[in-house]
Amino acid sequence: MATVFTIFIPDVMKPMALEMCEGCGRTIHDRFIMRVIDTSWHEDCLVCCVCRVQLQHSCFARDSKIYCKLDYDSTMTRFHIHSAYYLVILYSFRNLCGD
Repeated sequence: MATVFTIFIPDVMKPMALEMCEGCGRTIHDRFIMRVIDTSWHEDCLVCCVCRVQLQHSCFARDSKIYCKLDYDSTMTRFHIHSAYYLVILYSFRNLCGD
């Protein structure tokens, strides 16, 4: 009769799933993986889409784009101003048409 041995492999020895960097598309082998909105990044690849500054402590996202705080605030202010301007034009047009 054969003897059956069970071998337990600790989690630290199991091969990890390879993470792909959203920024450069290459495999991440770094010690740290940056995670933003369910995506993985190399530390060096996580940069603001406007000014290209490296983001280490915090970042902001909209429409799958990553921003530093300064550019996010600036972009969202412009976005809200354009939205408000559009609503004023739409409201004025409806009033002219008697709607």
